[in-house]
Amino acid sequence: MNITLPFRFIIYAKKVYSFFVRRDFDFLMLYTNRDCTLDCLYCYGKDQYSTQGDILSLDEYYSVIDQAKSLGARSILFGRVGEPLGNKNVLKLIEYVFKKRMKPVICTNGLFINKEMAQFLYGCNAAVIIKVDSLSPEIQNKLAGKQAYIYRKYKYKYKGVNHVDMIPEGLYCLLKKGFGRNLLWPYKPSVILHAVLSKINKPFFEELLLFSRANKLKIILQPLRYCSSIEKNKDQLLLSSQDYEDINSLANNILGKEFELFQQSQQYFFCIGRRPIIDEYGQLLCFLPSRKVVGNIRKESLSTLWHRRTMMDDYNFALQNRCTCHNLNECPLAYKAMGIS
Repeated sequence: MNITLPFRFIIYAKKVYSFFVRRDFDFLMLYTNRDCTLDCLYCYGKDQYSTQGDILSLDEYYSVIDQAKSLGARSILFGRVGEPLGNKNVLKLIEYVFKKRMKPVICTNGLFINKEMAQFLYGCNAAVIIKVDSLSPEIQNKLAGKQAYIYRKYKYKYKGVNHVDMIPEGLYCLLKKGFGRNLLWPYKPSVILHAVLSKINKPFFEELLLFSRANKLKIILQPLRYCSSIEKNKDQLLLSSQDYEDINSLANNILGKEFELFQQSQQYFFCIGRRPIIDEYGQLLCFLPSRKVVGNIRKESLSTLWHRRTMMDDYNFALQNRCTCHNLNECPLAYKAMGIS
């Protein structure tokens, strides 16, 4: 009998325990810039607090990533405000995250993704959350606020039948490179579609959902958040609660129970911000979008800031009242977390 086997088992068991249990958080969101190539009708990035101080240096970003790793983070998400791939340092950060054996996740509008960028992201084992509000270029560009998107024909088979759809060029490059839906999330590159829910693209959702099903892609249907941009365009954007229910019912019918579970998990994450959010000025935010700040990473450690965050009333309130609504404009958790009565 090999006497080293029991010791190897103990070491393996400790690694498994550490992987699943001993984590302060498993996901960190990093802002890198507010600049964006689009002017979306529903953008909430402009409603963030005013800029404060100098933007984090590359070494300071590395330090934040290192601290997140030591606290148990398995993934680093770049984006949600601004276009991360428009920042030249982001590619270095993505590489750094990959070398640290964590999962880089990029939330992008897709305009910077070409064949070379797709190759780079694939090599870094990245997950890409890409904006696809519609398979119609007219609708996609209307919501984007400018004529920015180029669409290409994408041929595929579904149940033995040939299909052709027009899709954004960035998504086309990702799919051609081999990005797809991967159940082994940490180990393979993947792509997730992201679409906002609005009156403008509501008539085109079925087409998008069928494309998602045929190509086995996960999709996030994002309710609109309250912001000044939406206030200006609310008549052409905002759906009723019944509209949200109808869309989710349609998605459940097309994509099945798995969609419902995935959508709820994403909605819960983005709604109450159970993970740390560090902006490009080093401030730990309470919420997305948020006017409340916990502190600055330049003055205190991530561990200290996150511990303080978990002690705050709105965080505990959210934990005790799991989000189940579809319309964030009527969500009491969102308003409470943002400090709005």
